[in-house]
Amino acid sequence: MGYWILQSREFLVIAVNKKLLGSSPTLLTMAQIYIFSQRQFDKVMSDMGWNDGNIAKISNTAIVSICNTDGSMEHWFKEQHPNVLNLDFDDNEHPIPGYDNQALTIQQAKQIVDFYKKHIDVEYFIVHCEAGISRSAAVATCFMDFLHMNGIKGHTLHKNFSYCPNSHVERLIHRELYGRN
Repeated sequence: MGYWILQSREFLVIAVNKKLLGSSPTLLTMAQIYIFSQRQFDKVMSDMGWNDGNIAKISNTAIVSICNTDGSMEHWFKEQHPNVLNLDFDDNEHPIPGYDNQALTIQQAKQIVDFYKKHIDVEYFIVHCEAGISRSAAVATCFMDFLHMNGIKGHTLHKNFSYCPNSHVERLIHRELYGRN
């Protein structure tokens, strides 16, 4: 009964006793930070039965969903929820002339930092992008930096493979976190 984490060959799945959805577990006290690809994220959300109708009740979890700007991906959660941040930006350092793409903006970095502040005490912080390697890794590692900055230790980063955080995403979020230009 309660909360536990299962590991499969493909990805980590958070398994939650459905009777306890939305309540705070007493067994875990540190943040569990998960990085997923879009495919993995969709599978976990489907397996958990999380959708627009119930995600707001799951108060111990915060989710950052990052999709591309070209419409090739869709956010799992279509409605706004206090514990879900949907963002659209591409995996590049800056806009590339002649291409319809968009790097993370300073306004989006501010949204991410505000989201961190609202969810500093969550037990599960889930972030995904298309591949789960660059944009999501940058947001997740910056959340770890934010926790450290606020004296919170003992969190765990769960990843499935090596990742390479997008340096532009890290730079803009760090600028917001630390007040640097």
